[in-house]
Amino acid sequence: MKFIQKLEIAFGALTLVTASIFSVVTALPAIRLADYSAESLYKHLGAGFLMCVVPAGLVAFGSIFHSIGRSQLALIPLVIGGILVILVFGLSFLGFAVFTGLTLAILFSSPALFAMITVFLALRTQKLLAR
Repeated sequence: MKFIQKLEIAFGALTLVTASIFSVVTALPAIRLADYSAESLYKHLGAGFLMCVVPAGLVAFGSIFHSIGRSQLALIPLVIGGILVILVFGLSFLGFAVFTGLTLAILFSSPALFAMITVFLALRTQKLLAR
């Protein structure tokens, strides 16, 4: 396995980990304001899971299958997940930049940066493996 393939897997996993952390962190204030019922907890965590973790999971598992399995079909969910992660966390960057400041905005948009790097590395890996 080449170094670029290892980087692709590492950044894909990093995208999933940071998106998971930030989905829970952003759901905590809404959970604290709610009535602590199970329905409220599942609603806020479920929304964070669907909006953040699922697209990041597509990026992570797509990068693993693309690098290890050398599957060209794994590039499709990787790119689609990367676009979704960039959209979700790019919009959250704009929201945080307007309302809380640039420091939190940069911190909370890091999964988008990791997804961009992962997609770039996947396309680069695809080009190197085609030779």
